[in-house]
Amino acid sequence: MNSLNEILNEALKAISKDSDRQLAIHMGVTASAVSLWRHGKSTPDMYALMELQKILQRDARELSAIIEAERAKTEERRGYWEDVKRAFSKSALSIAVVAAATIALPGGVQKAYAGEVLRHALSDDLTAHLYIM
Repeated sequence: MNSLNEILNEALKAISKDSDRQLAIHMGVTASAVSLWRHGKSTPDMYALMELQKILQRDARELSAIIEAERAKTEERRGYWEDVKRAFSKSALSIAVVAAATIALPGGVQKAYAGEVLRHALSDDLTAHLYIM
């Protein structure tokens, strides 16, 4: 995902709907709000961002970074938000590596090794956070 339109398309797919009106209803926002987002006239407010987070199972900060990078008016700001996006991608990769290690290794070894892999993967990224729900 690199744009708000891609976020909205992914959200439509996630809820198995095919129109922005249906997405708006699902999110509890107006169809005109979604239309304004699609056309770059406005961006989702915090309520809508949190709804997108629930639908997509993605961190709202990551979604916000995607939106801000797209709308940035200077290369410096765009670069800042691109760095934030990369940090989330790196965190997601780290978690995937731990999940794969946990599945692949037997018994007690897997817990110790998975923890070590996670510590090592996240040590390079001070902004990484692990959320367990």
